[in-house]
Amino acid sequence: MIESNATGTLRMEILEENQKILEQRQELSNEVNERISNQIEISSLAVSAISLFATIGGIFLAIFINKSYEKITKIKREVEETKAYVDAHNEELYLKLRRNDTLNILNRLSVVPEDIHNVSELLLSRDLEGSDFSQLKIAYLSDELSLNDRMEYITVFMQHFPYESLSDEDLRTEAIRSLSYLDSMFRRDVQNLFDGVIKFLDEVGMESEVGKVVVSGLINGLFISKHNSMISLFREGCKSKAIDVPKILVSVSEGRDEKFIEWLSS
Repeated sequence: MIESNATGTLRMEILEENQKILEQRQELSNEVNERISNQIEISSLAVSAISLFATIGGIFLAIFINKSYEKITKIKREVEETKAYVDAHNEELYLKLRRNDTLNILNRLSVVPEDIHNVSELLLSRDLEGSDFSQLKIAYLSDELSLNDRMEYITVFMQHFPYESLSDEDLRTEAIRSLSYLDSMFRRDVQNLFDGVIKFLDEVGMESEVGKVVVSGLINGLFISKHNSMISLFREGCKSKAIDVPKILVSVSEGRDEKFIEWLSS
């Protein structure tokens, strides 16, 4: 009987011990499940946050790409429009750039007049405007110029401003003297010279002393130049202004040989 009770008691203790173990395992299992649940919840929140940030980032990236595309498209359009404008106004732009360069040269001469020997060829190759005459003259009247410098100025004056040079008392003497040196001019320049001389003769008259000197200087210079075949153009120009050509011929042919007289009438 006593042994039976002891056995029952032992069994009860074992059952209680097993019950405790089961309860501990259950608590441990619940704790593990809770931790896993928390981790899953945190992971879910992290994934949601990452997804949200990715979505926002994607939106900003899309906006950035769209704006960049718009800027690139705008720049491309402006480049195409600029190219189209340049192609359509190529000659106009070239002339403006060339004119600006010419003005820079003239401005430099105003400061450094003796630089004419470096830029005279450039000026001879350009089309100067009437307003350039005064600026060139200021540089020409500088006391710092050598004789060669002044002759280079006169060459530029007579190519671009023959009438103004002959009409200007400060330039007239050297301008007339330069009529003996026409070989440095091109045919177009000689024609321009004729126009200036004829305009000057039309104003001062052939009977004036200065008129006779100018005609004599031009015809004598033309005779010995490579442009001597242009004498007929000079005669025709004089006739167009009703300048007495026979008087011109008589005034310059006195004392000359037959070759000169024949050329003068050719």
